[in-house]
Amino acid sequence: MGKLDRFKRHTTLTTPKPLVSPLDRGTIGEARSKVPLVRGQSLQNSGGSLGVAAPEIQSPFKRINYNPKLSDRSKKMSRYMTKAEQKIWFEVLSEKKLNGYKFIKQKIIDNYILDFYCAELLLAIEIDGESHNEKLGYDKVRDDFLKGCGITVLRFTNEEVLENLEGVRERVVRWVKVRCE
Repeated sequence: MGKLDRFKRHTTLTTPKPLVSPLDRGTIGEARSKVPLVRGQSLQNSGGSLGVAAPEIQSPFKRINYNPKLSDRSKKMSRYMTKAEQKIWFEVLSEKKLNGYKFIKQKIIDNYILDFYCAELLLAIEIDGESHNEKLGYDKVRDDFLKGCGITVLRFTNEEVLENLEGVRERVVRWVKVRCE
């Protein structure tokens, strides 16, 4: 056996296999797609490396599909928020400032990008600028879809946020109290 043969044998024996998280594993050789989750459904982990079913992994969330093609647009919108979005984000929603609930900005749900979203509360907060006046039909279809997913949408105008942020905060806090009772 030559040096090259020993090298090949050594590298093929010691090359580690890629690690697969139990949450990403489907059946043997099949990876699960990574899908955002919301409260209400458990994840199944079927199939280990020997084809033996692993125990069920309980999660307080259920799957909600999203369109990965919107990721770049969502990131761009997150970086370049409007003044009203910046104000409500930094003063009310970021860093669990609203009663300890975590909000995510520019969250993709199905084919829609939500301004702000809290998975624990199933709450979307939308800040409507002047462009939303022409999109009332689109907003209605979108809100109906989100309602079907169990997500409540609270809408505020740019003017409400910029001129009466405390009133906006109070309305959201009232909604959270009612939801949690």
